[in-house]
Order: sequence, then structure tokens, then C-alpha cells
Amino acid sequence: MRARRAGRAGEAGLVTLEWLLVVAALAGLAALAVVLVQRLVDDTAEQVRASPARRTAAAVAATEVERQARGATAANPRTATWADWSSHFSARCARLAILYNDVAVEVDAAFARPTTASGGDPISEAALESATEADATSSTPQAKCNVDEAAGPVAPDPAPPADPAPPADPAPPADPVPQPPSIEDFRLAARAIANAAATLRPGDTWATWKAHFEAQCSNLAAVYAHLGINVLSHFNSPTDQLSPSAAVTQDLLDAATAAVPANGRPQIKCEADQ
Repeated sequence: MRARRAGRAGEAGLVTLEWLLVVAALAGLAALAVVLVQRLVDDTAEQVRASPARRTAAAVAATEVERQARGATAANPRTATWADWSSHFSARCARLAILYNDVAVEVDAAFARPTTASGGDPISEAALESATEADATSSTPQAKCNVDEAAGPVAPDPAPPADPAPPADPAPPADPVPQPPSIEDFRLAARAIANAAATLRPGDTWATWKAHFEAQCSNLAAVYAHLGINVLSHFNSPTDQLSPSAAVTQDLLDAATAAVPANGRPQIKCEADQ
């Protein structure tokens, strides 16, 4: 009799231990779920915070494509004819959708020659200076590169309610007060300027290239003055390009680094000193 009772007590102890193990396992899974959800929320918040700055950078890049299209020259083989010009800048604009696919921008590109010109005709630099985003005319080409946030699917119209509508929900809370731009926003803007400086602008000399991009980078100091940063803006030609009127070439821009310039290597530096 005592042996039977001792056996039952041992079985009860095992059952209790099994339940304790099950409870501990469930508690561990719950804790892991909390950690995973928190990481997902943090990652999503970071992406949402950075999205406006990325869309701004995409808009700046699109404006730069338009400006370069209006400043194209027939001396550049990539833009020698109207067909070459249209193909080159349409591709440049379309590429923005890939570069900024993380914020789902849509690209609206239209680079059309004057209606009286043919695709094989040499481009007219005078006509390009007057190009607009409007449809091309007999004397004015069209240069349009716009980016916009991708539109989501259109929701179907809801069916009318059969019963009287319930009381209106309370007004949603006011939008949060926008935060001033952060150091990450500055870095995104500086990177966009550096990327533009590394892309050939037809007709640029080293002097005009330096003046244009150093001014763009230096202007960031006023926009981000609240961060108390010192903006380093250095756009210098290779040391063996002694004439400031020498033409900028894409192969030299491809060799550029943020380090001090050297023979065959220009300097492209737009960053903060911290």
C-alpha cells in the first residue's frame, strides 16, 4: 500500500514538472515575440523618418537631369543628335526610379525634340536653353523629368449602410509636430549632391563644375544650421588639370574620391566634420 502511494506521488511530481516546463517555454516564446515586434516597429519608424528626405533627394536629382538636358552640347557623342539626346536623358531620368526604389517614387520622363526637327538632326543648343516641361513646339523642345510618390491601389466605394449610421468617431489626434532635419537627413542631401557631381554635365569646365557643386554643398550649412555642424565642401580638379577651362570628362569623374586630388583623380567631398 505504501509503495502504491509513493508511486502516485512520484507520478504527480513528474506531471507538475512537465507543466512547469511547458509554462516556461510559453513564457520564453512570448518574450521572443515582444523583442521581434519591437525590432520591427523600430525599423519601420526609421524607414518612415527617412522617407521624406529620400523623396526630396529624388526630386533634386530629377531637377538636375532636366538642367543637364537643357545644357547639352552636340560636341558630346551621347547627345549629338536629337535622337541621342532624347534617349540619353530619358534613360537618366528613368534610372531615378531604381536609385530611389526604397521610397517608391514614380518617374514621369519626356524629352522630345522640336516638332520641325528629325531624330538624326544635330541638337540646337540655343533651342535647348528655352526647353520647358510643356509639350514640344516647332521651335522649343521638351525636357521633363519629374518624380512623385507611387500611388497605392484605389479602394472600392463602400456599399451604403442598411441601418442608420452609428455616431461619428471622435476626431483623430492632431498630426505630430514635424521634427527638424536630422544629421541623417543632412547625409542623404550631401550624398545626392556628391552623386550629381560625379555625373558629367555636358559643357562643364573644371571651373564651372567646382563653382556649381561647392555652392550647392555649402548651402546645406544654412539648412542644417541647428545641428551645429561644419560642412566640408571640396570639389577640386585633378592636379594634372592645370587649366580651369579644361573640359570635365566622365572617366575622370569616375575616378574621383573624397581624398585630396591627385594626378588623374579629382576630389568630390560634401560631408560634415563629425
